[in-house]
Amino acid sequence: MTAFQSWQPPYHAMCPQPGRDDLFLVILVNGFRMDIRGIDEWRYWWEHAGTLAQEHKVNIKVLPMTGSELMNFCGFKPEPGPLRPMAELKERDPEFYEGAIRNCRDVVFSDRASADQRREAVDLLMQMGAPLQ
Repeated sequence: MTAFQSWQPPYHAMCPQPGRDDLFLVILVNGFRMDIRGIDEWRYWWEHAGTLAQEHKVNIKVLPMTGSELMNFCGFKPEPGPLRPMAELKERDPEFYEGAIRNCRDVVFSDRASADQRREAVDLLMQMGAPLQ
């Protein structure tokens, strides 16, 4: 496996060591995204990317990324869409609405939930116009 400093044409590979927060590997072949793998495969790619590049006559880059870097790389916006009133949720997505109510009620009556979590769940139930029980 060659390091970036020894990058020589015509076919080469690059596989930098992942950082502490990296969770994914983005595999680029000739500049095109070919695959996304888990960080646990880094050692395999570090050992084999150079050989694969020579055998298939391609350039390979294996890029370690955090979750937010991957989302940005793939074009997903990190910010949510426009906020909508919770009261409209029942009409927009009745299945999600019912699930949200069940989850909130589970938190309200849970032995493991903190007082703050219970208060938040009650607030959400009120915003959705749902009874506590």
